[in-house]
Amino acid sequence: MHLATGHRVSPLLGEKIAYIGQLDSYEKGSEIALQLLNLELSDTKIYRLTDAIGKHAAEWLEEEDLRDDISEQPVIYAQMDGSMILTREDSWKEVKLGRVFGWDDLYEETSTRNWLKDSKYVAYLGNHKTFETAFSKILDNYSDKGEDLVFINDGAKWQWNWISAEYPKATQILDFYHAMEHIGSFVSLVKSGVEKTAYMEQMGHFLKEEGVNACWRKIQALDC
Repeated sequence: MHLATGHRVSPLLGEKIAYIGQLDSYEKGSEIALQLLNLELSDTKIYRLTDAIGKHAAEWLEEEDLRDDISEQPVIYAQMDGSMILTREDSWKEVKLGRVFGWDDLYEETSTRNWLKDSKYVAYLGNHKTFETAFSKILDNYSDKGEDLVFINDGAKWQWNWISAEYPKATQILDFYHAMEHIGSFVSLVKSGVEKTAYMEQMGHFLKEEGVNACWRKIQALDC
């Protein structure tokens, strides 16, 4: 197999090097290659080979969509989130992750814990515009679900703006934990310590069991 890196390796060796490259740091990969394959490979060579094979794999996955079609399920859920990671090239960057699953993939283990049988992922390190394009390749299959395409996300403006523009009939829900975070920021202005903890437990119950309006009425009743 001839890779874009300019190196010639057999398919089997390329597979082994790529496997080593994704196990640990590339510096550690040099040590592993020497011990297991008796090959002296620099961390740069391992990086280039691993990166090239990864790009080929990504192109193949784009061409061969292996995701199951869940359009017949009654409700389709979509979630997005970002997490900052430290990269070598550009210091801190945000990796964005999108997840899609259907109603029938959700199982209840206990009254407080659910389990997902299956879900589809899209991950991207970089600009949210490119991530949106990649995520749409999954979501466009379910755009005719209307309000039964349900987005559950945090309060990032780029997410809500994109959803409103691309899927205007979809249902948008602020996830429970971010809602509680914002409520907690407000409650901290008027309560503290044990009193705040007890109040936040009540608010969590109201939000889950009685809905947003009941929660809002309780907030309005606070003596500020």
